[in-house]
Amino acid sequence: MSKPFSIISYAIREADGIDKLIDFLDSLVKFEVSTRTDVVIALKESSEKFHKEVQQLVHQTQIPQIKIIFVPSGGYDIGTHHFIAINSNCEVLILMTASSKPNIKNWDALLLKKFEESQVGIVGSMYSKESIKTSYFEALDLILKSKLHIELKEKDKITAEIRGIKLKIRKISISEKILSKNLLTIARNLVIYAKRDTEPFNYVNFFPEFPNPHLRTTGIAIRRKLLIAIIDDIPTVKSDAFRYESGYQSITRRALSLGWRVLVLSADQNYFDFGDKDIKSTFRVPRVDSIVTDHESRSFHKLNLRMQKVLSKITHG
Repeated sequence: MSKPFSIISYAIREADGIDKLIDFLDSLVKFEVSTRTDVVIALKESSEKFHKEVQQLVHQTQIPQIKIIFVPSGGYDIGTHHFIAINSNCEVLILMTASSKPNIKNWDALLLKKFEESQVGIVGSMYSKESIKTSYFEALDLILKSKLHIELKEKDKITAEIRGIKLKIRKISISEKILSKNLLTIARNLVIYAKRDTEPFNYVNFFPEFPNPHLRTTGIAIRRKLLIAIIDDIPTVKSDAFRYESGYQSITRRALSLGWRVLVLSADQNYFDFGDKDIKSTFRVPRVDSIVTDHESRSFHKLNLRMQKVLSKITHG
């Protein structure tokens, strides 16, 4: 097979903000896109006004292969990618979230190169050992051990009970504002899981313990037909969306179980078979950035090196 025709599936909502799209388009201009790659900007939960703003920005970039489409609401990013997969005829999809952007030249060509081999099903640029089940609790443990000052308005107080543990989590006031923001996100996510059903969300059934090696579903190239085969249930709650990334039935695990090769493209442009003992983590590793970045990886690299080392040991290999 010659180099495959591919589509960059970029999902964005109006609530994500136009600045993220500007950053993404600027990065496409800076780092270029292969002539064999189309770009689909999928608008979800967006107004006509936002649509017109997007059209103007796309026109200014002068990248001819960009298309703009509206997609159904719901389903989170993975549902958007599935919608594009079933409504296109490309060989490979490159999945990107609103905050994703390439980090080097020839980035899409590097992701697509190995698809010339018939058994390769996925090539990902963000390898992680994180587990939702353990990393949130370990992050909370870090909060308590750090003895950081806690302040929060009463209306934002978050209380949840998960796995029999009562959690009272508040936004933390520290010099690293990025970390503070991430900790509040952790707290909110815990509540999402707790409210998923009448019973507390069961981490044991859906998420492995740390270490939990998997490819994050941003900056990942996957055969279109394989994605369609794997996504058999469009998620309706956030926890279900996370399951496709890092749960027992994740895209990584499903592809491997179906007999496909899954490759990791490291920051130094080497390819590793998934599970290779020499594989290097490419997400939240001090002083190492990945070929595709997103808000989480960029936030991590804005922290000082000491904090990077602490967080990389707590939730990542």
